[in-house]
Amino acid sequence: MHMLKGLVTFTIILLSSHAYSYESVQLIEVFVNSKVIVTKTITNRLGKPVEVIVYDLSGPEKFEKILSEGIDLKNITHEQRTNAVIKQVHEMPKQYMEKHIANAYLGVLKAKQYQVTKIPALVFNNGESVIYGVSNIRKGIKIHQELNQ
Repeated sequence: MHMLKGLVTFTIILLSSHAYSYESVQLIEVFVNSKVIVTKTITNRLGKPVEVIVYDLSGPEKFEKILSEGIDLKNITHEQRTNAVIKQVHEMPKQYMEKHIANAYLGVLKAKQYQVTKIPALVFNNGESVIYGVSNIRKGIKIHQELNQ
């Protein structure tokens, strides 16, 4: 657990000018526990775009912290706490909910579906293969290619 806390920020740089040599890669899902910066898009050797989806699995925990901010959890009833949380959810901008919350919970569900056991992890083509301990897309594609030759 201590190692997970040490993961601060992963920066994933995707260069659109480089075509990767593994043409069957169509989708890469990145599972991490921190904010990730993704720039540009990538293409495979055939020039087709490779879809990259990043899931910050710490999102649900961050969301719970946001919801409990300003609520005195010790001096109110469960019903009062629930009503306060519901009020905060309704006050959040729709774009924030879609961008940060929905993606985080979807990531948790996807990680369970793919049986991801640790992060960071790169999942290729809807669970075809998983590479653990790698958050760099270029390195992940290279490893994926070597394993599938």
